[in-house]
Amino acid sequence: MSDRPPNYYEILGLTPAATPDEIKKRYRELARRFHPDVNPNPNAAQQFKTINEAHHVLGDADRRSTYDAERVLRQNAAPRPAPAKPAAPPSSSPQAAPFSRGGPPPSSNPGPPPRSNPTQAAGRMEFDGFGRVPQNRPNANNAARPAPPRPKTVSPFGQVERLMAEAQLAFINRRYREAQRLCVQALSIDRRNAVVHEMLGDILMKQGERERASVAYSYAVQFNPRNVSAQTKLERLDSEHRKRPAPGPTVTRRLDTTPGWHTVVKSENREAGMAVMSALLTVLFVGMLALLWEFPGYGLITAVPWLTDLSFALYFSLVCNGFIAGVLLAFYGGMRSLREELLTPSLDPDTARTPIALGALLTLFALVWFYASLMVYVGVSIARNRLSLSTLRAYGVTLLLTALFAAVYRPGNALSTFNGQVVAFAGNFLFPSVLLGWGVGDAIRLRGLRA
Repeated sequence: MSDRPPNYYEILGLTPAATPDEIKKRYRELARRFHPDVNPNPNAAQQFKTINEAHHVLGDADRRSTYDAERVLRQNAAPRPAPAKPAAPPSSSPQAAPFSRGGPPPSSNPGPPPRSNPTQAAGRMEFDGFGRVPQNRPNANNAARPAPPRPKTVSPFGQVERLMAEAQLAFINRRYREAQRLCVQALSIDRRNAVVHEMLGDILMKQGERERASVAYSYAVQFNPRNVSAQTKLERLDSEHRKRPAPGPTVTRRLDTTPGWHTVVKSENREAGMAVMSALLTVLFVGMLALLWEFPGYGLITAVPWLTDLSFALYFSLVCNGFIAGVLLAFYGGMRSLREELLTPSLDPDTARTPIALGALLTLFALVWFYASLMVYVGVSIARNRLSLSTLRAYGVTLLLTALFAAVYRPGNALSTFNGQVVAFAGNFLFPSVLLGWGVGDAIRLRGLRA
């Protein structure tokens, strides 16, 4: 396995003369192709991480110039093959000729050996500026041996870049503790890396530690004054801090003056609060199902002909339990933000912005018929080459709740034991409720974490 640093241009399929627009366009193409949510290949995650690492280096002008300089140095320092030594011409002297079968045998008394010339024995004479000195030639028994291999070392630049790529992937997947650990490890190698400090600030913001995030952004601006994004985030934090009202002179309770104390307590208690809320919501969910089992009500006989077996009790239970399921799904379902998934006008930054958000479109179709909304989403995802696992989980929960209510609901005036109307139309009320619970769960889960 070679320890040669990766060639980021080859990873993106570009030449060193590629423009920033070409690098950005190529990165988006490869990211959409190898994203783990889209590509089922088990190696897609590693390829996606490598592509992110290449774009992280080549997408920034300063990092790219540093990488190009190191790449040129590595090429110049690479060992060149030694020129081939010309073969010695065949000797025509009778002493050098091999013994032939028909020739005379060698003499048993060859006589005294020829007198050796000291000049020839010592080798060719050279002038070193002070006199003539013999040039030592290595003989066959004392040939030049290859130099011992140098110890394998990895450039600190490559180590930091790999750690940054892994931290970015962990940050995207909301593994904030792992991302913070990788950033701290990168800073132990390069304390003056402004990009690492900025990413550490983003991670701390997601964890609700605004004071520490402000310090990280300050370091990023100090080490790279041209970092506009870190400067903007730092100014936003400073403006929010100035907007907070100062405590008045009639405070009757003891204030804790530890920096960031309220933020730390808020971050530590968030998980506990979510656990208690989840337990209460689960009890309420089971209680609603038990009430529906005991008091299913009577279907609307004369109001709507195609919903004759659905009662008001069922409608109320569908909306409430769908909302509860959406909140729990946002807490523990590994969901992305509803605003990023369905409430933005466009999911693809390369396409034109659509006048209506995808979430509103799917909700309108779900109110008419849930299965039509599911087919619309599958069609739009195939057209945009982007299938969101979070949205698919919301549809899957809706289908599971539909089957559950079809098994529990037994109205008093039902004509048969098969609740075909529940299977057909319960999703019309469940799916919008699940989306609403998803949004409320995001507001609770991400409270104080948005930058």
